[in-house]
Amino acid sequence: PATLDYAACFTRGIRVLSCAPAFGPAVAELGLGLAIAAARQIAWTDTAFRYGEPNWSHTEFVTEIGDTFTLYGKQVGFIGFGGLARSLKPLLAPFGCPIQVYDPWLTATYLQRQGVAPVDLDTLLQTSRIIFVLAVPSASNRELLTRAKLALIRSDAVFVLLSRSHVVDFAALTELLAAGAFRAAIDVFPEEPLPKDHPIRRVKHAVLSSHRAGAMGEALLNIGRIVADDLEALCRGFVP
Repeated sequence: PATLDYAACFTRGIRVLSCAPAFGPAVAELGLGLAIAAARQIAWTDTAFRYGEPNWSHTEFVTEIGDTFTLYGKQVGFIGFGGLARSLKPLLAPFGCPIQVYDPWLTATYLQRQGVAPVDLDTLLQTSRIIFVLAVPSASNRELLTRAKLALIRSDAVFVLLSRSHVVDFAALTELLAAGAFRAAIDVFPEEPLPKDHPIRRVKHAVLSSHRAGAMGEALLNIGRIVADDLEALCRGFVP
């Protein structure tokens, strides 16, 4: 929160903790689901089926959205390697996906020890089949993914926006998706609730989720557990 005086807290030895770890596993799980939904066109085929335009597998393998593909063995890119990324990484293990990471706050040696390949942002965008935006928003990464950066994404890729729309030029993302530049799955938006007339709602190349990745009872109850654990640790003189 911008209104919190972090410097005063640190000077007085007051610990500032985040409830983000409570949401990590839940957000990561939905992130995997969104990636699969976009790659396998689950949302689009469901809509087509309900409106009487089913794409039967034995007659149509390619749709106006493009071809479907599995996650198995595909190159994955993580933008940011914080708690959310560390929750998502083991969920991708069964698919055997090589993972490359762009995170300017972490050293190449650290990332390599985590079993991921450090790369620059342009390389990640140009070579990843599935891109997960997982970076925590900060003053330095507002609209990190500019129109020029988004234009580097390959046409058969899936772009999964999970952390915050702060990191992306959302207007440019909307326009590129409307033009069929690539596919996306989006859980966070620049304005929530999103206006009913926002053009992203009409984009066929995006699976949309109303910021529900972590909004579930289990995650909220987990915040309570974490707070209680931290208070117990502090009362015993341990590090929370």
